[in-house]
Amino acid sequence: ILAEHYILRPHGEHYKMALTDKSRLSNFDTSEVTGLSISNLSEVMSFFNKVYPGNYFEPRMLETNKYYGIRDSGELISVAGVHVCSSRYRVAALGNIATYPKYRGRGYGTTVTAGVCKSLLPEIEHVGLNVKTDNKSAIKCYEKLGFEAIDSYGEFNAELKLSNI
Repeated sequence: ILAEHYILRPHGEHYKMALTDKSRLSNFDTSEVTGLSISNLSEVMSFFNKVYPGNYFEPRMLETNKYYGIRDSGELISVAGVHVCSSRYRVAALGNIATYPKYRGRGYGTTVTAGVCKSLLPEIEHVGLNVKTDNKSAIKCYEKLGFEAIDSYGEFNAELKLSNI
């Protein structure tokens, strides 16, 4: 339906994942996970510019106090947070989960994501996230934490065709 009036640029297939087994979070030691706030903005922006360019991050996301990181020798090496969080509706969507490439494969992404999830549980009932279906390492991380794929979808950018203006 959209193709008649829009130029569609696909960004691949994605899974919608939900945290369905919260008990698995207790298997992870999150003592090295620290909270990030708006006072860490320049450090977080620098991290994402290097590690996850083109991601969707807005400084206001740090104001949720639901962003966490892991440091090595004072340097931020892994980050996870929320795109959306509502205590009223008891729902949160995780996002911006990234680890410096030289630190990948050591469990930092899993640990920092576990830290975010643990911080959410007292007030949030439903935790979800979206991930590209070909991002096997991220999917494995999320499944270890108790997430499962509950649906899939195609993601696109849509640009109005000039003939429709």
